[in-house]
Amino acid sequence: MRSAAATAAAGARRAAGMCVGRATPSPSRQRRPCTTAQAAPPRYGGDPFAAGPAALLERPAGPTVDAPLWATGAFAGEVYPDLPVAATWRGALRAATGGLLDNSIDNATGDPARPASLIRTVAAQARGRGAVRDRLRAAAGWGAGGGAVPDALLLLAGGHPARSLWAPMGAVGMLQEAASMRAAGELPPSLALWAVVNPLTEPPARAAAKVDAGATVIVTQPPLLWPRWEAWWKGVADAGLPGAARVVAGVALPPTPNALRFWLALAGATSLDGAAATVAAFEAAAAQGAAARAAHARAAAASTLASLASLGPALAGIHVMPVTAGGRALARELVDGGGLEPWARRTGG
Repeated sequence: MRSAAATAAAGARRAAGMCVGRATPSPSRQRRPCTTAQAAPPRYGGDPFAAGPAALLERPAGPTVDAPLWATGAFAGEVYPDLPVAATWRGALRAATGGLLDNSIDNATGDPARPASLIRTVAAQARGRGAVRDRLRAAAGWGAGGGAVPDALLLLAGGHPARSLWAPMGAVGMLQEAASMRAAGELPPSLALWAVVNPLTEPPARAAAKVDAGATVIVTQPPLLWPRWEAWWKGVADAGLPGAARVVAGVALPPTPNALRFWLALAGATSLDGAAATVAAFEAAAAQGAAARAAHARAAAASTLASLASLGPALAGIHVMPVTAGGRALARELVDGGGLEPWARRTGG
């Protein structure tokens, strides 16, 4: 017969979502329920916005080249991307012949050394419904292989070239599918669902549709063209979106004119009003030398962050996407100089 102490301990483990038979549980990032339909696994970092506005860092899935930036402790959450093996048909051919590596969910495990929210991106790409469901389970740590359990999944359509010919599931469909799976016990009940919108090319109604489908956080593409992004913000504010869901602004830190072109192309904004002039101003600075180019990048980042800060607490946070070594260096400058206020945490590492 069990002692009262043993019974109490087993109850505590059940409440935490652990298998009752374990005297010494596995680390919290690896805990899973005994079966998919049983108790929810514990959340690692919880809600990154629980203490107020927060900064999130997009991290590479694989080598931790951004470890010094992450170690500053300024970021309340880490976001891992789910990139296609290729973004062009030529790249897809290289991938099929072993020329490129997949961006595996298994690499997006987060940093167990410092508690923070873990957000894992899941893209539909060219997957059908069954494959998307498998991907969702794997990303949530409830697939056949287990794995780290995230606090949220960031769902998006993706940029696989095959989507131009065949796109069986979009972002809204993914949100609906994930919400249904969560309700049925096929995903952790604590799992939050996030979505992406592009204010430079999409109307405010697109964000509203994703909230209606189950998104509790909307992450935007960067405000590369501030007047256009600001107009979108006013539209969603008038519609009451910041009250229905949290809004997080993406922040790109392009250190060169070519990096800026990349971001504009990614956002489908290359031909929009103001894009050419924005690139031309960066090119003019770069023509004066490396110091002038770096100064322009810093000034552009500071201007964007000041504009976002002016929105006040209605903006829940920022999603910093350094991408390159130059971007990471700029992000570190901003952290060290207080440029990420009011979103940066001060729990430094």
